[in-house]
Amino acid sequence: MKNTKYYVATLVCLLLLFSNVRAFPLLPALTSPPTNQVLPGKIIWANIFTANVEKTINFYTEMFGWTVEKFESEGNDYLFFINNGKPVAGIVQQLSDSKKSNNAVWINHISTADINETTNKASSKGAKIIFPPKPFGTRGIDAIISDPQGALLGLLESGSGDPIDTPAVLGAWVWAHLFSSDLEKTAEFYTSVFGYEVEQANHLENKDTYLFISNSKARAGIAPLPKDVSQRNRWVGFVSVDNINRSLVKAKKMGAKMIFSPNKTVLNGRIAIISDTSGALIGLLSKVIIKE
Repeated sequence: MKNTKYYVATLVCLLLLFSNVRAFPLLPALTSPPTNQVLPGKIIWANIFTANVEKTINFYTEMFGWTVEKFESEGNDYLFFINNGKPVAGIVQQLSDSKKSNNAVWINHISTADINETTNKASSKGAKIIFPPKPFGTRGIDAIISDPQGALLGLLESGSGDPIDTPAVLGAWVWAHLFSSDLEKTAEFYTSVFGYEVEQANHLENKDTYLFISNSKARAGIAPLPKDVSQRNRWVGFVSVDNINRSLVKAKKMGAKMIFSPNKTVLNGRIAIISDTSGALIGLLSKVIIKE
């Protein structure tokens, strides 16, 4: 979280990656059967961009019990992480450069009903368009942007509708949080572009934590960046685990680094953030309060 050069290197790698793709894979539909329901503002997908696919796969299959499936299309291979029989994320090969950081990065994708309109609006509000809207078969239309404070974010206009809201199961994405270098400017951007309402998270002791609300549903959180990290926005997705302490012990044994340790003042110690063995940030959220 502390290296601005890593952010620049990631942008360069993503730009090189997409500039060299001649045929975009015709990915399968996001929902099957189709829901034909759009939930604007909901985070509906995630991809991890990694220079070392094998290392990334080894970590997450061991950490969460995810499995991997390959999808072949247009001469390209696309790998999915599977949890309980359902795809939860994509794995994208990131170009490796020995002169730059090869840290992996997770990019969350927010649902939009009109990706071209959303992308244009984001650009007009100061976002950088890393990857302009492109069709991926029945999956829909995908884009990647960097918000004005530097957070990488995907947009997805699903061709089959968005996944319906259901209780999270173990190993699935359960939450997302945006750590911001400037809460006021960040809130202004996301409310303008995605139509979020911003409410204080009254159930938390930390009064600087807020919620992004869409259609009366909390879709993500927003809080200040710690003062000791480089001041650039960062999105972090959280996966549901059964026991935060045992999960952290497992992660550390595999070589992950602790970024944010469980704290009793934050969700009763049920939450943590780690850096995986390839450098990507990911959050863990326990379903129950642990008294160990």
